[in-house]
Amino acid sequence: MKFTHVCQALLLCHILLLPAVVETDAAQEKNTGIAQSWRAGDEAFEAGDWAKALGYYRGCLDLAPSHANLLNNIGACLVKMGRMDEALVSFRAQAEVTQDTRWWKRLGHLFWLDGKKEEALEAFQRASEMNPKDGAAAFNVACLHAGLGRLDAAEEGLQKILAADPENARAHDLRGQICELKGDWAGAIRSYRAACGVVPVPRSYGKHLVRALAGAGRWEEDLQQAQEVLDADPDHTEVRYYKAIALFKLDEPQGAADELVLVTREMPDRAEYWNNLAVSYLALEKWEEAQYALGRARFLAPANAFVYNNLGVLAARTHRWDEARESWQEAARIDPHFELATENLKALDEISISE
Repeated sequence: MKFTHVCQALLLCHILLLPAVVETDAAQEKNTGIAQSWRAGDEAFEAGDWAKALGYYRGCLDLAPSHANLLNNIGACLVKMGRMDEALVSFRAQAEVTQDTRWWKRLGHLFWLDGKKEEALEAFQRASEMNPKDGAAAFNVACLHAGLGRLDAAEEGLQKILAADPENARAHDLRGQICELKGDWAGAIRSYRAACGVVPVPRSYGKHLVRALAGAGRWEEDLQQAQEVLDADPDHTEVRYYKAIALFKLDEPQGAADELVLVTREMPDRAEYWNNLAVSYLALEKWEEAQYALGRARFLAPANAFVYNNLGVLAARTHRWDEARESWQEAARIDPHFELATENLKALDEISISE
């Protein structure tokens, strides 16, 4: 499962001019030189000459070491030049100099986007320690713990967030995802319901609740929740897919097939959608339609044991025993632990013996 999260917008070229602070004649001369070079760097940056701008800003940094805004602008140039590792060093130096939670959070986002989760976690933890009331930083700490597989640490962080802000929908939603990973469907459903109870509700929260209800096998509730989501957003294909599964589980294969036709029309490249459409057709004894759907599924997923098992079921239901055997053998070859295929082969052997 990929954890969902919300990142704030990044302003990578946050360029500020050096304030004119003059105390002595020597300071005046130095400050004037920095300001001129800084303006030249700004002009080069605006013109898209990142290397030239970088040279000017680094020249200014020689005269004003550890100046936070210069470190920021140097990092912005390096990002534009595709030198992200160097940019992150500069942005980290800026955060260290300022000890400002804004820059620690931005550094965390940049590390996150660059795939450096441990470094991102450290940056967000620094921001959270500096301002314990910063819910966004604390949430991203929890999200990164979850993404790194540290589910207990993530859940502990979310409990603190929700104690301070019981209506934090993102925290409820992430807690639901963690419960799913732990196989705690009841906990996931409670968390997703809490997230959906907060207004406004992003579409992902309703989708997650539908998924959890399906995982718990609560099909009537799942169908009702899926319909509520679809009433608000008819184009939500994944929720329509779960609605179809619920209909099938509630012994309504025609309704399931109707929904899955719409699903495969919207997302024709998902083998599992075609496979489940075929299962609905099998229940309806629509053999030609099932054959077509399974053909599409096999084309999209040529090494899917479930598809071959269902091809075997179709062949057996239409008394093509040799094809059934071949399909089930292929399913068992793809997945030697696929018990359904081996059971079907055993049943076929028993039929052959009795004949």
